Amino acid sequence: MNPKRNQFIRIVFLVTACRIPVIIGLMHLYVHFKELMHPGLRPFLMEEVTIATQKQPLWNTWGMTSYMMGISFIIIGLLNTIVLNRIPKKGTPSPWFLTLILCYYLNVLYAGITFEQNFQTYGGILCSSLLITVLIMVTMGEPKNK
Repeated sequence: MNPKRNQFIRIVFLVTACRIPVIIGLMHLYVHFKELMHPGLRPFLMEEVTIATQKQPLWNTWGMTSYMMGISFIIIGLLNTIVLNRIPKKGTPSPWFLTLILCYYLNVLYAGITFEQNFQTYGGILCSSLLITVLIMVTMGEPKNK
């Protein structure tokens, strides 16, 4: 067991799976409450849209989605912190769990590209690359001495 290798894997997991989602969630909630609730946006957000055959103000859909997205990011990061704390100090996250976190960041990348958000695009590229690296390290295992 290579302690430096495992420490690198744990640090990448801590940053990408635990800390970044919490930071993104907090930033999202800050922008939601401080900048996007601007009085100039209110008339636009009161326009009605039809969703699932029901007319409702855009504010109801956008506001709920925006708020829940920020809270969900925070919860994802906190849940991943619990997972990391349950792994033995010299151990690493399972390949399956790393794959799930990779899927999360591939979707961040997709959303960044689709909705032309550079911050998400670059974050998705960076975190996906780091997770692919540690996923390869975990699945390849320790090199065998001959």
